[in-house]
Amino acid sequence: MDCEPPPGATVQPTPTSTPDTGGGGDDGKALFVVYGCATCHELDSVAQSKGSSDGPALNGISSKGADYIRDSILNPSAEVVEGYEDGLMPQDFATQFSADELDTLVTFLMGQ
Repeated sequence: MDCEPPPGATVQPTPTSTPDTGGGGDDGKALFVVYGCATCHELDSVAQSKGSSDGPALNGISSKGADYIRDSILNPSAEVVEGYEDGLMPQDFATQFSADELDTLVTFLMGQ
C-alpha cells in the first residue's frame, strides 16, 4: 500500500503535545517527586507524598511566600519548623537544582 497522499491533498502536521515549561504545574510536581521532597513532606496534590511525615506538611505553604520557600530549600537550617530536627533535609539542594528547576519548584509550591 502506498503511503503517499493523493494528488492535490493538503497534508497537515501531526499535532504533538508540548511539555509545560511555564514553571509549576506538572513540571513542579515532577520535581517535587524526583528530588525526593515527597518522601518527607506531605502535600495533598502529590499522591506519592501521602503519609510522609519526616518533614512538615506543605499544604498551605504558599502563605509563607516565595522567598521563604526558596530560602527553605537552599538553606534548610536557617529556620527549622518547630517539632522537626535540623539536618534532616539535604543541605546541598543549591548544587542539585538548576536555577530554572528551583524557580519551577517554588512556583509549584506557591500554588499549594
